[in-house]
Amino acid sequence: MVIFNKRSLIITSVLVATVFAFILCVGGLIKTNKKVTHASKSFTIVLDAGHGGIDGGVSGINTKVKESELNLKVVKKLENLFTDAGFNVVLTRTTDAGLYGLAVGNLKRKDMQKRKEIIEKAKPDAVISIHMNKYSVSSRRGAQVFFDEENENGKLLANYLQ
Repeated sequence: MVIFNKRSLIITSVLVATVFAFILCVGGLIKTNKKVTHASKSFTIVLDAGHGGIDGGVSGINTKVKESELNLKVVKKLENLFTDAGFNVVLTRTTDAGLYGLAVGNLKRKDMQKRKEIIEKAKPDAVISIHMNKYSVSSRRGAQVFFDEENENGKLLANYLQ
C-alpha cells in the first residue's frame, strides 16, 4: 500500500482537476469535429503510465516510492474517470512490469517500441503519458504539457490544460 504524502495528494488533486478540464475541452472538440453531443466510445484516449519494470523512474526522497508505481495509480484513476465519462480508454501498461518482454538487449528501447505499437494500434484521438519528473534545478517545477505542434486541437488542448 502506498501512503501518499501532502505533495502527491496535491499532484493527484491537480491531475483530477485537469482530467475534468480535459473532458470539458474534449467534449467541445467532439461536438465541433465529430458532431456528437457527448463523449462517445468513438473518441479514444491512450493513457501511458510512465516507466515500469526495471525502470522505476525517480523515487520519493522520504517515501522511497517509485515513480512508476505512482504513475500507474494515477493512470488507473484517470482510466475510471474517462471511462465513466464515456471515452474509450487504452492503457499501455496495467501492472508495474516493463513492456520489454524477455530481459535481454536494450530494454528501454524495447519498452518504448511496445508503447509506440500500443498507441499506433489504438489509433487514439489523444495520448496522455503520466510522469512525475524530478528536476535538479529547484526553480524548475510544475506541470509540463507536450503536444504535436502540427495538430491544432492538440495545441489548443495543451494551452488549455497548462
